[in-house]
Amino acid sequence: MKVRLVLATALLAGVALFPVPVGAASRASQVATRGFQAASGASQVATRKLQVATSASRTATWASQAAPAGETEAERIVRETEQAVRASERATLRSSLAPLTPAQRQRLAAPAGPLTGRWTSCRLPDGFNPVHASVLPDGSVLLMAGSGNDPAQLAAGQFQSYVFFPDTCATFKLPTPGDLFCAGHAMLPNGNILVAGGTRQYDPFYGLRTSYEYDWVRRQFVKVASMAGGRWYPGATELGSGDVFVNSGINGAGGLNARPEIYHHRTRTWSVVPYVRAMPNYAHMLPTAGGRLFFTGVSFGGSAVRVGFLSPLTGRFQSVSGLDTNRRDQGASFFVPLSEGRKVMVAGGGVATTARIDLYSSPNPVYTAGPRLDTVRKYLSHATLFDGRVLLAGGQDPQGNPVYTAQLYRPGLNRIEPVAPASAAHQYHSNMWVDPTGRAILVGGNPARGSVQSLVERFEPWYVDVADRPVITSAPATMAHKQVITVGARLAAGTTLKSVRVFRLMSTTHQFGAAEGDFTLTRSGSGWSLTTSANLTPPGYYYLVAVDSRDVPSVAKIVKVT
Repeated sequence: MKVRLVLATALLAGVALFPVPVGAASRASQVATRGFQAASGASQVATRKLQVATSASRTATWASQAAPAGETEAERIVRETEQAVRASERATLRSSLAPLTPAQRQRLAAPAGPLTGRWTSCRLPDGFNPVHASVLPDGSVLLMAGSGNDPAQLAAGQFQSYVFFPDTCATFKLPTPGDLFCAGHAMLPNGNILVAGGTRQYDPFYGLRTSYEYDWVRRQFVKVASMAGGRWYPGATELGSGDVFVNSGINGAGGLNARPEIYHHRTRTWSVVPYVRAMPNYAHMLPTAGGRLFFTGVSFGGSAVRVGFLSPLTGRFQSVSGLDTNRRDQGASFFVPLSEGRKVMVAGGGVATTARIDLYSSPNPVYTAGPRLDTVRKYLSHATLFDGRVLLAGGQDPQGNPVYTAQLYRPGLNRIEPVAPASAAHQYHSNMWVDPTGRAILVGGNPARGSVQSLVERFEPWYVDVADRPVITSAPATMAHKQVITVGARLAAGTTLKSVRVFRLMSTTHQFGAAEGDFTLTRSGSGWSLTTSANLTPPGYYYLVAVDSRDVPSVAKIVKVT
């Protein structure tokens, strides 16, 4: 097995495993190589025939909703993905994308507590579909659309990406080398964004093998080694080593890519893992302290799936019970704030229920029911705020109507409370993240092809208005795990520094980003250290936030964890 894995790694890296030396001694090798190439050519012909047959099968599936007899797990996932895509991307626009009037917002308003917040807004360039969002080490955000759910743009080779600046709503247009629409992505230890896969064909969708690193310093995409197989709708999770685990997605022939791959950030190469596992597309995979990945049960698609822990290098899987995964299509999954990566919550996805699980409560943890949302909502976005609460916003109801109301989850009380509603529809292809000031930024919405939400909504929590918020005056630019660091902070009179926390920078699409979590540094004398497992806090860039004795958080300083 090791030999096969090394061979695959070398092939993907572009290493010549069959060199042809110069001179007479090379003739036997050349003959062998020609024989190998001929066999390879025959294999490619057979593969092309299989792809043609697969393409015809997929096209038929695209037009059909019935489950064929003898359908495999992988085939079921593809069929249900295609049905969900057709429902989402070929839908009829049911309401206006224009902002609500003040009177309409007032009718939606519910009594809110004192520590809530307000919404402000600005706009993205008209027609730009921000399907993918990744916070960068300078606080700006990479927004990628690729062809943006527009087959004509793919045919014309016209692809879009922007760098977005949350404070001013300014944008910087980027040359985009390929169709990154519905790729997978994750931040690397150097702050670059790995982008894996994308769209090769529409209706039915086929995935690309291509991969890029977005260089955040030079503001350009750099092509790196391609994957072994195409992927459209793949998931991507950074491991404790800084390498990235990529799984699932629709391959280049329209079938499910059930062979995960690992991107090695130091060499910019890929290797395939020694197992096959059919996983849903855009499966919500969170890291755990022991190195396993936890599939929360939320993904793209709406039927029952196996929830549990996956060992990414071996494929070993431990099932977890207690969650009805039916209709969990594109709900929210996140670490419960202040649980140090111990507890996970899922919310919505075609239902109004939530559920929580303590991953380390027993050798066989079980989900338990959590508080209900105010309404059923799919495409539910979430963002962990600096005060330890989670904003839940956006989405649509089962009839396809936008949901404007927003709520805050309070983990200490395990309670969901109302806040002011959003101003506009943010449905399919919407995203939300937190900026360095601690505001939640909600963008996008693509409820039907040709209809794109351009309004950007910024939720400003109560602490944004605190005049004497703590201010970080000094902190190292780089910190290592278990290294004691000194953090200087200017504090309000009569307050003390209660805690120092780090938040992973989000890289999100289709309501999920594997870069989840907030982690409290351990006090060590007059300093602080990050003692959390590197599997939960892998190398990369983080928000560093100081919290005073009133529980008021500072504006974040962005630091690099090595």
